[in-house]
Amino acid sequence: MGNALRTANSPQEVLDQLPTITKVWFLSALIMTAAVSFGLVDPRLIIFSWDAIWNRFEIWRLLTPFLFFGKFSLGFLFQIMMLVNFSWGYEMAPFRTDGGHGDGTNADYAAALMFCTVIDWVVAWFTGAPILAQFLLYSITYIWSRKHPNDVVSLMFGIKCTGLYLPWYFMGFGIVLGQSIVPHLIAVVVGHIYYYVTQIKPMLSCPQFLHDVFDDGVVNDPTNAAQRGA
Repeated sequence: MGNALRTANSPQEVLDQLPTITKVWFLSALIMTAAVSFGLVDPRLIIFSWDAIWNRFEIWRLLTPFLFFGKFSLGFLFQIMMLVNFSWGYEMAPFRTDGGHGDGTNADYAAALMFCTVIDWVVAWFTGAPILAQFLLYSITYIWSRKHPNDVVSLMFGIKCTGLYLPWYFMGFGIVLGQSIVPHLIAVVVGHIYYYVTQIKPMLSCPQFLHDVFDDGVVNDPTNAAQRGA
């Protein structure tokens, strides 16, 4: 699936090439899925619950709902391939959070994840959604599609799709499989809000602490992107 995987010839090569944030998300999702699938972790302990977070201080629930894509299955494999492909693709060349020209850095990708995560918390509060991994993944896929609207993506069964229409392809594919359309719609809305406030009407900037963590304190140095791809 997709274009980012084409240069890798083995799972180990994929893992070696993954950029930092995508690698952490990918490995965390694998570990969480294995833990739940093999009965090591009760899934009720990882779902999003404001009551548990607020009253019992189970703060891990702020993150664990974004790491579980369901137990091992064909659907899990499909989504983990999406994560590797589009998180990888976007992390290597994200939008600049301040709307500037050129590619952003790892810090800008981290800012996008944080922005979408916070909105997803609010959505979960209102809707009661227990698992948020699909929301975040589809939002990143949508943002990637806005960054690469003319890229041609190779999908299953030899189907090709331009980047701009990719979220709608996945939405239609999900409907065919009998999945709920709600996560796709929420993700598109959240992703478009991020796109709007960073590219159409820029009103954000990447927090300095993210540049300190991911870019050695350098703000939007274009050499960071080159170093990531080296």
